[in-house]
Amino acid sequence: MNYTTTNSVYGNWYNGRPLVSLPQQTYNIKNSINLSTLRQISKIQISKDNANCSICLNNKKDKVIRQLNCGHKFHIECIDIWFEKNNSCPLCRKTF
Repeated sequence: MNYTTTNSVYGNWYNGRPLVSLPQQTYNIKNSINLSTLRQISKIQISKDNANCSICLNNKKDKVIRQLNCGHKFHIECIDIWFEKNNSCPLCRKTF
């Protein structure tokens, strides 16, 4: 979703509403990641460690997981749902 601020002779406006002062520019607000981006920033593998998924807190051993390029690993179904509403790693908050 894009929001644009403009300056006019009548003052500053933000999507039809007057503002006190903002520079003219477009702000891109994105809170989720699409599937093609998710595939680019991660790899899928079978977990060999006994660690728990930070999202559901269940064990990851011998489960299909997704490892993000920041190194953190999650159950594939957990992280895919996470990225439907977020654009960052749930642990380190690195944005993608």
